[in-house]
Amino acid sequence: MNSPTFKLVRNLKTIIVITILSILTIALNACTTDAEEEFDAESVCPAEGMNAYGMPNRGTFIDERDGQEYKYTTIGNQVWMAQNLNYKTSYSMENDSIVNCLDCGLFYGIAGNLPSRDMIDSVCPQGWRVPTEKDWNILLDTIGRVSEALEVLLSETWSDNKEFQGSNQCGFSLKESGYIKKDKKETYYGDYGSFMWTQTMSRPYYILNVFFYASDNNSKGIKFQEDFGPEYKYFSLRCIKN
Repeated sequence: MNSPTFKLVRNLKTIIVITILSILTIALNACTTDAEEEFDAESVCPAEGMNAYGMPNRGTFIDERDGQEYKYTTIGNQVWMAQNLNYKTSYSMENDSIVNCLDCGLFYGIAGNLPSRDMIDSVCPQGWRVPTEKDWNILLDTIGRVSEALEVLLSETWSDNKEFQGSNQCGFSLKESGYIKKDKKETYYGDYGSFMWTQTMSRPYYILNVFFYASDNNSKGIKFQEDFGPEYKYFSLRCIKN
């Protein structure tokens, strides 16, 4: 028969083995989680290869309305313009205060005639459209955490006046462009991140935009905001492939 002392030693050995195995399991899971969270541009937004539309993952296209050429990039299953829209319309504005920003494009007041959608439905080139809130969320979810998405989507020259710059790993090339508010005069707010239109209305006369901001390492993020159409704010616009 086993003595009580022998049983105690055997039980202690069993407890020690189980504890060691538990610690190893936790450590391995932690390593796996970290690996899963690490952004992998080669799988999320490879520069080479073809996308679901039969186009190269990154390239250019021509807006047949005015002959302008735009860069585009593929991120996950989405294809986005890699430059801000620069198509002149009766509701677009430009600002000479913007310097060193060839890709900032024009500013659009597509919310000015809400709830009519004629501006929203006609502003993008043929085969492209104004993204919805869902489109933007899919983009952010495809990349991962907000802090990571911010770094990945911003250009290496996000702003001439900020410490924080992006890595631009997916070729999205977002730059700080600010916005214009047209009231009694046209006021340009250039040091306020980038505001991008969605086509999603949150309630009658209100439409959502997505705001990218990165002043420094302590103040940066991405958030959705609603704007009252008749305030006539003019924001930038990125189109997404239909």
